[in-house]
Amino acid sequence: GLALALAVSVHTGRITVALAAVGVLLAHVLYNVEPVRLKSRGLPGAVAFACGVVALPSLLTHAAVRSGLLWPTTLVLAGLTVLAAARVVWWSVPDRDADAAAGQRTTSVRRGSVGALRVACVLLALGLAALVWGLWWLGGPIATVVGAAGHAVFVGSAVVLTHRVSAGEPVSSTWLRRTVMPVVLAADVAIVAVALAT
Repeated sequence: GLALALAVSVHTGRITVALAAVGVLLAHVLYNVEPVRLKSRGLPGAVAFACGVVALPSLLTHAAVRSGLLWPTTLVLAGLTVLAAARVVWWSVPDRDADAAAGQRTTSVRRGSVGALRVACVLLALGLAALVWGLWWLGGPIATVVGAAGHAVFVGSAVVLTHRVSAGEPVSSTWLRRTVMPVVLAADVAIVAVALAT
């Protein structure tokens, strides 16, 4: 992958392709490999993961086919990256006990389940705002509704989950995987549809 990115960078004359590829590799190493292993360090791990799977691969792909990044596209990518970081924080909640037993310091271990969900909700709101702004700028109201509706539903479900956990209800990763993650998948497919249509 890195060799291909370098070849594309040389062919197109766009150094951003190679830099983004190195960034992807670096983000994954920092997230997964000791001594840094950001996976077990709370919010910085969520940000590194989101950059490694959303921001940098998207930047790499964009730079390979087009020079320059327009502001609306930047807002969409920033929104999707913040949403992804928020989902990592959100997903740490059902794994809290196992992470604590393993010595990991995820956001839910550091802040507790309710605190982690509150952080996730703030990040989700910020990410959704950037996404909506960028989509509106790129394609108007239809693109915004199609591209952001699923993410808005996810934000709402995170708020509801926060209230439920605050009331003492347990969180099941199986329940989250079966009920909420399909919404995320549909939302991401909708973003691709908007990108192809605009």
